[in-house]
Amino acid sequence: MLASNLMRDSPAATSPALFSAGFLARQEQRHRRDHAGLGAVARLDQVQDDSDPFVAAPFRTNGHPSRNGALLLTDIPWRLIHSHCHDAPMRNETAYHDALGHFFAKNADTSPYNAHTDRPAMLQLAGDVAGRRVLDVGCGAGHYAAELVSRGAEVVGIDGSATLLNYARAHVNGGAELHLHDLEEPLHFADDESFDGAVCALVIHHVTKRAQLLNEIRRVLRPGGWLLVSTTHPTADWRRFGGSYFAHEWSELPVADGELSIRYERVPLETFLGELLDAGFALERLIEPRPAAGLQEIDDAAYAKLHTAPCFLAVRLQRP
Repeated sequence: MLASNLMRDSPAATSPALFSAGFLARQEQRHRRDHAGLGAVARLDQVQDDSDPFVAAPFRTNGHPSRNGALLLTDIPWRLIHSHCHDAPMRNETAYHDALGHFFAKNADTSPYNAHTDRPAMLQLAGDVAGRRVLDVGCGAGHYAAELVSRGAEVVGIDGSATLLNYARAHVNGGAELHLHDLEEPLHFADDESFDGAVCALVIHHVTKRAQLLNEIRRVLRPGGWLLVSTTHPTADWRRFGGSYFAHEWSELPVADGELSIRYERVPLETFLGELLDAGFALERLIEPRPAAGLQEIDDAAYAKLHTAPCFLAVRLQRP
């Protein structure tokens, strides 16, 4: 699941005129529903065929953690879909549902950010996973799960989006166990000390109850087990949104020419690392991923950009 594969750097101060009228209207509509205590996700029959996977301009929520998520409409109810483990889909702001899920899955296949930067770096941090039981937390469209399975791991993937899990099933082709699970809820389906490793790729910044999730991951990992986490780079967020580097703000970014949006919390480095250490993990390695060499032949401009300015952070931690 990934916020940042849809992003590009944009000015710190952005004129409202850069937003489409439809996007601003949907934001007003969303605000009304949030304060009415309702939540709905639009189901779009078609996803815009937009070759540009990046963000047009930032939209800041000024730290207000309202129930923002995918495209909200008043006349379309959210269909709750339950899995065999009896979990509901993740709330709107945490997972990528419906049209946003389709958009994300399409771009994650070949994005300079996901396919050529985050995934190669995280898989290198994982090392040899043959024979290991790995939990893919926020497995999205299944790219990590499929790669880990191909390297000999036994993978259990969880995500709060039924839309993305449909893509994940196609990617793993029966090779991994997949669950529809809200990451804001405890991992009640997993026994204590039942996994050798866990991957949490570009999802932690979407989660509100991060301390609970990290404590749950620690619980299900065996002593000596490892956790890989990637997130947006705090410096990249600072350049994108402006304001204070030390801000803790729930921010929203429009994608697909402003037709959809993603929501996540920007935090400084000390908060990101502090939460991991407070959960009882020991830091083994921290990297600032740069794109793999193959991207230069495909998109030289993106390759140069991602070698110039930071985009992600990735860490490998151990459960003592």
